[in-house]
Amino acid sequence: VFFLKVTAAAEIYTLSLPDALPICLVVIVVFVADYMVNLQIPFLDGDARVSRPTVLSVLVALGAISMSLGAMIFGPLCARIDTRWLPTIFLGLMAMGEVLIGTWPTLPSIAAGAAIIGFGGGIAVPNLYHTVTALATPESRGRSIAFASSSIALGGFLNPVVITPIRAAVGVNESFVIVGAALVALAALYAANP
Repeated sequence: VFFLKVTAAAEIYTLSLPDALPICLVVIVVFVADYMVNLQIPFLDGDARVSRPTVLSVLVALGAISMSLGAMIFGPLCARIDTRWLPTIFLGLMAMGEVLIGTWPTLPSIAAGAAIIGFGGGIAVPNLYHTVTALATPESRGRSIAFASSSIALGGFLNPVVITPIRAAVGVNESFVIVGAALVALAALYAANP
């Protein structure tokens, strides 16, 4: 019995990182963008109320609640549209939220942007797992999901590493706009090649 379990476990890990790398890189970019709400909003130039801990907590919670709603709508969305268009949709939503926050940094627009980013990120997570499990063989799904989950965490880790130099060079508001522009470019790539 032990030998069979070891053999079965060894078969699960047949997917190599190079096979999963393109998906992982897109996921990292998406979650660098998603973590802008949690990690970069406190530095915004604009509405001074945003720097209050209670307001920041509400904004982060709003993003998380919106993410949950986006994830809940994934199933009905898949039933109505071709899933190849989902990356264009969630990237477009996230880009809209980033640009809204960066160009109009008032508390209401920051709240709206956080909600839009969260909603798009909520669609992105189940789409990621749906894509990974659809592309992976049954034997490699465990490893594929592990790569995907690691990419989400790595995106959160890399947000300050990538964004802090951009923020120092051009400003925090502009860094939101730059992230939004990067997401628009990625959405355009997906739209051109669904």
